[in-house]
Amino acid sequence: MELLLTGRVIDAHEALQIGLVEFVFPAADLMEQAQEMASTIASYSASATTSTKKCINTGLRKGVEAGLALESDLRVKTGARPDALEGRNAFLEKRNPKFNQ
Repeated sequence: MELLLTGRVIDAHEALQIGLVEFVFPAADLMEQAQEMASTIASYSASATTSTKKCINTGLRKGVEAGLALESDLRVKTGARPDALEGRNAFLEKRNPKFNQ
C-alpha cells in the first residue's frame, strides 16, 4: 500500500486502520493503559530493550537493511549476556525472570 503525504488530518481510528499507530484507547483509560504498557516494557531485560530501540532507530535513520544488520549483530551480543541466560532459565522453570537492571 502506498501512502501519500497529503497533509490530510485523520482520526485515531483511521490511524489504527492504516497501521500508523498500534493502539487506540479512550481518553479516560489512556494513562492507565500507558502505565501498564510501560510496566510491561520495564520488566524486560534492559540490555534487550536498549538493543531493540537501537535497531529500530537505525532502521528508521539508515534504512531497513542497516537496522536488520545491527539486529543480527546485537542478537549475538545480547544472547551471550547474563540476562539472556536468566530469561531462558526463568522460561524453562516457569517463573518470572529477575533481571539485573
